[in-house]
Amino acid sequence: MRILRAVIGLIIAVPLVLAGFTIAERVFGQSAVGAGVTARGTATVVSCASAGLVDGFVVGSNEVCELAVEWDDGRTGTATSRHSRFTPGEVDVPAVERQVVVSKGNTEPSVYPADDEPSAVGAYASLVGLCLLAAVVLLVALRAPARSREPKQKR
Repeated sequence: MRILRAVIGLIIAVPLVLAGFTIAERVFGQSAVGAGVTARGTATVVSCASAGLVDGFVVGSNEVCELAVEWDDGRTGTATSRHSRFTPGEVDVPAVERQVVVSKGNTEPSVYPADDEPSAVGAYASLVGLCLLAAVVLLVALRAPARSREPKQKR
């Protein structure tokens, strides 16, 4: 019975932890936290496609959008927006480019809507909150059942 409770606890806790990473990245832009704006301009969404179900610890449909960008310094070109907050069909959306962390010590440019400011407080609060909830679920699942305080009857 204890093993079954542990398995059920893990089945509930693991998705909670993954949800924490997903919310931290998708909603609060965790990978862009602390990354300064390297360029400003306007973007037009050329196309968007789903890029898979799992990306590192982030789970769920990952939208990747191809953008045609005209930067304020006169440059034009295309850019890719991963974990995109752009929607298909958007035209002349104010955009910013940030150097985001893709792996330890490596960054790459990513384009975001200009009004999409990453939030360290929201990202880490959601991540820590859901990890703590997962820990509580595991503790409840693994704790020993209460023993009966009634004395056993002898025959």
